[in-house]
Amino acid sequence: MSDWLNFIVSPELQARIRILRIFALLLILFFMGSGFYFLVKTDYLRYRWRKTKWVKDYQLFKTQRPGKRLKIWKEIQRLVKSDLLSENKLAVVKAGGLLDGVLKEAGYPAGDWEERLTQAKLGTKLDLPAVLQALSLREAVLQHPEQKLEAQKIREAVEVFQKALDELRYF
Repeated sequence: MSDWLNFIVSPELQARIRILRIFALLLILFFMGSGFYFLVKTDYLRYRWRKTKWVKDYQLFKTQRPGKRLKIWKEIQRLVKSDLLSENKLAVVKAGGLLDGVLKEAGYPAGDWEERLTQAKLGTKLDLPAVLQALSLREAVLQHPEQKLEAQKIREAVEVFQKALDELRYF
């Protein structure tokens, strides 16, 4: 028994194990750092924090995730700034879809665009003709994707969608 104990506390064995200790410590630090990095980069911590807070209408609070909304809008802006016409067209389609989603969330799911926008216009400074023109451009892109359009028209339509979403308090 004493030989075994002497072997375990011997400096020779401790020197050999030191490399294993350092490797294990580095491995632990790597996994802890990776876990922390992914928790910070995702919305999980914010989601858990909001879930534990006292919020009267949690479902409404959950749907109003500002980080996700800004991320979607930044993607649309990236597509508009692109030199490719196809990406510009995709930006118009996505921005119109975003406006449609916001109107549905606000409680205007049925009817044509003009009716829904007129109902949502109450209390806002929504430029109805400009929004309807941008929506007609979106519909033209959806019905005839191969049609040539000016990039400037597409950028103007996305700006109109941005103003409409801002008036509807999307941002």
